[in-house]
Amino acid sequence: MAKTAGCCIDVEALPHDRSLHRALQRRVTGGIFVRPYKGLYLPATCWIGMNPVERARTTAVSLARRHSSWVFTGPTAAIFHGLEVPWNVLHRTTVVSAGNGDTSSSAPLRKIYAPSVPIDTIPSPVLNIRNHDHGACGNFMSAKALCSFLSAPAMMSVTTVERALVDCAMHDDFRYALASFDSAFRQRRTTADAIIDACDSVSGDCGPVFRALHYTDPLAENGGESLCRALIIEYGYAVPKLQREFVDPANSFNKARVDFVWHLPDGRVIVLEYDGMQKYVDPRMTNRRSVQQVVRDQLERDALLKRAGVTTIVHATYDDVRNPLGLVAKLDRAEVPMRTGLRFFEHG
Repeated sequence: MAKTAGCCIDVEALPHDRSLHRALQRRVTGGIFVRPYKGLYLPATCWIGMNPVERARTTAVSLARRHSSWVFTGPTAAIFHGLEVPWNVLHRTTVVSAGNGDTSSSAPLRKIYAPSVPIDTIPSPVLNIRNHDHGACGNFMSAKALCSFLSAPAMMSVTTVERALVDCAMHDDFRYALASFDSAFRQRRTTADAIIDACDSVSGDCGPVFRALHYTDPLAENGGESLCRALIIEYGYAVPKLQREFVDPANSFNKARVDFVWHLPDGRVIVLEYDGMQKYVDPRMTNRRSVQQVVRDQLERDALLKRAGVTTIVHATYDDVRNPLGLVAKLDRAEVPMRTGLRFFEHG
């Protein structure tokens, strides 16, 4: 009987059952199942309904049940610690390896060499599978048995928050690691000293870790803002202040808190607002307002900021973050100073 783990059917226990492999592969070809990792299958309807974080968690839980000795680290461990992780780095699962590491970006499994790491043992999350998926899985395991297996207690091993962050910084781009650092400090999960201590067991240059620590800011409210700020830093612009409040001089009860702000020596005040697409389409973000009302509210907010002394307002979108040259063009038009050019005045 094939095993299931975190919604996945795991045929690793039956490597010689060719008929089962062929049956599952036919369902993959037919679009009924997907195969996120060798030997792991799950209903396509379940997979399509997941975001990248949920997909990464599902794959890791399945692999943890297959390989109980595996220790997950980097972005994979970070999501189990509840940290922000940009979706761009979740296309592969990251584990600790006592042998040679493998940092290939195309491989679904990334192995990081570490003969000894501090470990947290956590309950393996029980992932829900919707009722209409039971029929597909029932070809190999009854719905009752599937639910029973998924509700059974299990444990998995991940590195500590500190080691997970170190591996994020050491093995992924700065722009992606910063989000995890920001969220760890926002949640008060660790300290700079603890992360530096974790570097002691790492072979290689920990410069990327120190860089991430230098720019970490717990005021960043979400991963999108962290990614946007990381790009600002990578492209050499002055580092903005975060989450500053402006008061409407016409009515002191009206206030607006902005994502990023630069106060310049010549008196100019530049504000950048990161507007993810959810702002316009997610009912939880829009309070069920129409797109037109959201836009009108934004215009009123911009007018308030202008009255409060803001000279330039930049609106950056998720598309600008995906295509950094769009963000660079907006920053240049707004005349945001470079760190190596105009001297930056640290305000307040």
